[in-house]
Amino acid sequence: MQPIGAILQHLYAARIIGAGPLRIPTHMSYRERISLFRTAKQIPKGSSIVEIGSWIGASISIMGAATESPPAPLVCIDTWMNEGMSVDPGSGPLDKKSSHMGEKLSTYEAFQKNTAPLEGRLTKIRADSTRVSAADLPKNIGLFFIDGDHSYDACKKDLDLALAVSGNDTHVLCHDFGVHRGVTDAVCEYHAAGKVILHKLVDSLAHLAIPA
Repeated sequence: MQPIGAILQHLYAARIIGAGPLRIPTHMSYRERISLFRTAKQIPKGSSIVEIGSWIGASISIMGAATESPPAPLVCIDTWMNEGMSVDPGSGPLDKKSSHMGEKLSTYEAFQKNTAPLEGRLTKIRADSTRVSAADLPKNIGLFFIDGDHSYDACKKDLDLALAVSGNDTHVLCHDFGVHRGVTDAVCEYHAAGKVILHKLVDSLAHLAIPA
């Protein structure tokens, strides 16, 4: 039996997001999912959402639910081979371990099933995000969500791509800050260099602003 606190959190999140996206397994906390939903709600009409690292579709389903009317175009970038959960060579206490970490395992079929309600507005780019360029992405991006390869080098490249296609009003979100060392170090480095501003943190979901 689930603790009463977890049940109440689920019911509260379901009131805000809707029950459908919450049925999809994810590593995100309820607070993070609600924050992601509310951020997606804020994007201007006519703008798109880009996600790096989709796993089995929970986060894109949350953002899709937030932008149903009018329906925002959605872009997911992933290999769908569970490759984003690798551990940095220098990983330590900050790094969250899981039983499938580092194991190559196709998640594409599960993703397809879970995101079926988004067909018609969802573009899937099945590739390593480091091989994706600005030319492959929409011009008007309202939200760019990074939750892909958690290594330092890969996260920096994902941030570089986000910065290349984002305007000053684009929401850039990065998951697992403070949990995975590579993600944490990359975001902190870009914050220190003035490339981004870490203006809000919800559990491990970092909300980044782009300086004018």
